[in-house]
Order: sequence, then structure tokens, then C-alpha cells
Amino acid sequence: MRLVAAIDGGAGSLRGYMESRAAVAAGGLRAAAGMGAREGVARYRANVLAGGLGPRLANTVRGLVYPKGATETLSPAAFIFSRAPRIVAAFEQAPTIRPVKGSKFLWIPTENVPKQGRRRMSPGRVEEIYGDFEYVPSLVSRGTFLAVVPAVRSKSRTGFRQATVKRRESGRGVTRIYPANLLTDRDTAASDAIVTFQSAGYAPEGQRYFEIDPARVGTSGALSVRRLSAEKDLRHVIPLTIKVAQPVTGSPALPIHMIGDSITNRQQPSLVRDLLTALGYAPSFIGTVPSSGSATSSTDASGPLGECRESRAFSDYTYEDLDGEVVALPAGQEAAYMAMSKADKLTINPYVRPSTGSDPVENVFNGHIFDFAFYLARFGLPTPAVVWINHGTNDRSEESNLTTLMRQVDNGVRILAASIRAAAPNAVILFGMPAMPMGVNADLNFTAENRFILAKIIERTRAFGDARIRAVGAWAHMSADGYPFDVSAVNAATGVATTTISDGLHPAAPTGRAQLAAVTAAAIAAAFQEM
Repeated sequence: MRLVAAIDGGAGSLRGYMESRAAVAAGGLRAAAGMGAREGVARYRANVLAGGLGPRLANTVRGLVYPKGATETLSPAAFIFSRAPRIVAAFEQAPTIRPVKGSKFLWIPTENVPKQGRRRMSPGRVEEIYGDFEYVPSLVSRGTFLAVVPAVRSKSRTGFRQATVKRRESGRGVTRIYPANLLTDRDTAASDAIVTFQSAGYAPEGQRYFEIDPARVGTSGALSVRRLSAEKDLRHVIPLTIKVAQPVTGSPALPIHMIGDSITNRQQPSLVRDLLTALGYAPSFIGTVPSSGSATSSTDASGPLGECRESRAFSDYTYEDLDGEVVALPAGQEAAYMAMSKADKLTINPYVRPSTGSDPVENVFNGHIFDFAFYLARFGLPTPAVVWINHGTNDRSEESNLTTLMRQVDNGVRILAASIRAAAPNAVILFGMPAMPMGVNADLNFTAENRFILAKIIERTRAFGDARIRAVGAWAHMSADGYPFDVSAVNAATGVATTTISDGLHPAAPTGRAQLAAVTAAAIAAAFQEM
């Protein structure tokens, strides 16, 4: 028997069959090469990103398959490369990169460096425009420093300008929040709490402090607190109505009356005056006692007028606590009072008068009542547009019983605000209180007393239901280290001083007092702009 074998290749020949199989293989090989190139590019880019070199360098990685344009080939080749080979090679081969032209540093611009044309400004150009650099050691890269310059938003809000004193004072810089001053337990703030500010898609947050750029906020927002360990799902949130103090034109008159203690007396009216003037206002100060133009002297009398008395508390002004620090000024003694020295005036309460049968009994203490209209009339003073009241610190220092302390603070806010509102129906009435330094005793006092005082001031001002009676959270904007130090030792080798807080009541110049004045001025200006 004879067998005949044949191959059916479609074309009726072995050659045709082999050619058809080769075409299938060529298409598969080309597709596999393309897939390999894409996977290689993806892995290469992922490695660049993982190395912390950023998406711009990662995106320089490309892949090509040869022959170009071919869809079938039995000998494909994939070529993966970077369009910035020298940069990649520098990181791959780890050569030593040195500054040139005698420079001490290798300068690498971040995305925050302004552009000049298509390129980022050089370090020299940045210093020429914005001022000298300040060098801050990096917390994540040893031997690396951040070169920063203070800058403020331009008036057009489209760029930045050098942070001159006048521009800083005009309110165009950022404002800081110190979360430890917002929480009931300041130890928790340092280790276990995050405070977040949210407005218009802008959400800075922090533990020690964070900064808010007024140019990026809307008219409303929220402040929230969350813990990092326990109760992670909980948030404590307070809604905010946001007002930004803006520069004004035309020098509008701004009559201000300031009531306070030694913290207010020592330089605060002077600093607030300068800040408001820088914003374009023409502030005037109403009162009978000149404040101190010095940060440390209680008796200096070179500052604006007001009623700022050292060591005085809410209970001194309401006449609730007769501890010998102040006495009422009898009617008819106004001229004699005005002729007194500053030191003698500080022992007088010029606001109270003997009560009558028509006075609310809950406002009468020791036969007298706080009467703001009576005060203005007896000295022939104009009605203020803004009243700033800074009390609470001495209430805590003088009264150890928490129940009594809360009653005195509540009475102080309630009585002063109501009397001022009756005499000045359109005035803005602002209650403020500074922060406290952080320390063992200070933290105990904050937890045991100060937080309750702050809560009471907020509670009582809210209870009025009057948008022009407000608590101003000056305490939230002040550093816990903005207080005077006592130097106990200095390391001769390093120059580092070992210090302790020497005065936990009076914010120190310039930091503490400047921060308090900045909040005060901003609150006054923002409130006045609504009138």
C-alpha cells in the first residue's frame, strides 16, 4: 500500500504555511515588546517617585519600540530612557554635587519660589526683592536647610511683596493659631490632638501651631479638633463667620475706649493705635488715664488714654469686691480727679455711682452700680464706636473659689456689656483675654481656672444674642513662650541659655505683646468695617 502526505498551508504549499505562521509570530512579538516597554516605563517612574524626586522627573521617563511604526516584526527592540539622563545619572551613580562660584550651599528651588519668566528666581534675586534669607534646619533631612524669607500678599492678592513693617502691620500677613490654647488639657494638645481650620477648600492644621493665609479664606468656615489615639471618629466642630480686616482709604475716624488691667495698660493702646493707623484709620482713644507707652513700666504715661488699671479685675469695676484696690469717685469730684497723678487715678473707679431705687438689684453691689452713660457724662467724653475690655487674669489671681470666680466673671461681662450697650447703642463691644505660658504650674492653673474663665466669657457674650458683643479669642493667637525669661545659666561652649519663665502674667515685648496687639487691632478693624 502507498501513502501520500501533503501539508495544506492555505496557499497549497509549505512556503505559504510558514509565511502565515511567521506573520502571526511577528505581530505577537511586536505587541509583547510594546507591553514590556510600557511596564518598564511604569516601574521606572514608580522608582523615581519612591525616591522622592517628584513627578516632573518621573515623567521624563519614556519608552520606544523599534522598528518605529511597525506592527509586525520578528526582531523588536524596546528602548527605555529618561529625557533628563544627567539628573537621573547623578542620583543613580551618587556623585558628589558641589556648589559653584564659591557658594556655601547648593540651592534647589521649591514650588514656592516665584517665577521670573519661565524659570524660578535665583537665590540672589529672591533676596534682592524680598529681603535676607532666614535659615531653618530641615526636620527630615540632616544637613539640609530651608531658606525662607518673610513675605505678605500683595494688595491685588495675585503675588507676594517684601514683609516690611508697614505691610506686616497692615494685616496682609498670615495669622497663627496655637492649638494648645484652645483645648481644656494642654498636654493633650501637644501629643494627641490635631486642630483643623477649614474654609473655602483651604484646610491648614497642626498640633503646635499652624498658619492661616487671609487671602485664601472665605466668609464662613469651621474649626475642628480630633484625637490621634482614642476616639478617632469623634470631631468637635465650631462653625465660624470669618471677617478679614482690610486696609481702608480716607482715614475714617475710629473712637475707641479700652478697659483693662496691667496687660492692657502696658503698651497695648500704643501698639493697637499704630496697627490701626497702618490700616488707614484715624484712631482716637477715649478715657481719663494715660496708658503706658512702655512694655515694662506701669507708671509711664506716654500712651493713649483709656481706663487701664494695674491689678484690677471685673469685680473691681462692678464694685462687687471691695478689696481696697479702688474706691468710688463721689459726684462733683471730677475736676480734682482729673488733676491727680496717674498713680492716684488708678485707685479710683470712675464708672460707678450710688444706686437708686430704679436700678436692677442684680447689678448693684455695695450700694453702687456700674453706669457707662454716667461715666461719659461726668467727664464730657464722646461716645466710642468700639469698646475693648480685657479682664479675667486678675479675677483668677485674686479669687481661689471657682464658684465665686465664675460668678464674678459672669457679672462683669453681663453688667459691663449691658451698661455700655445702653449708653452706646451702635458700639462694638469686644471682650478679650490673653494666653498663658506653658509650664507645670501654669498648665495646672489653665486646667483648673483659666479655661473656665474663657468659657464663661464666650458663654455670656453669646447669651446677649447681639452680633456686636463678642468674645475675641486672643489667647488662641499667642505663643506660650511669648513671656519674660530669667536666665539661670549659659553654656560657654554653645552660648545656649537655660531659662525659666519669670513672669507668667504679662506677655513680653516684642513677641507676646505684638501678638496680642495684632489680634486686638484686627478684631477692632473687622468689627468696625461691619458698622
